Amino acid sequence: MADDPNAWAPTEKGRAQAQAHLDDIARIHTLYPKCSLCGQHAIQLDKFGLCSKISDSHKTWRGEARTETKRKTR
Repeated sequence: MADDPNAWAPTEKGRAQAQAHLDDIARIHTLYPKCSLCGQHAIQLDKFGLCSKISDSHKTWRGEARTETKRKTR
């Protein structure tokens, strides 16, 4: 039975239930704010309006935002 490739195959009912749960999650995520740079929904954004990604583009955006903030305070 453990070697049966169909032993773990989901049923149509199981697929429908899983899709319903994924749809609920997607609906909830649309309520979260979006990252100003990549558009990803995040539970919380940092003070620059970005998600928690640490990609080069996010680092650059944060650096430019800091520079602009410093210019405004001088």
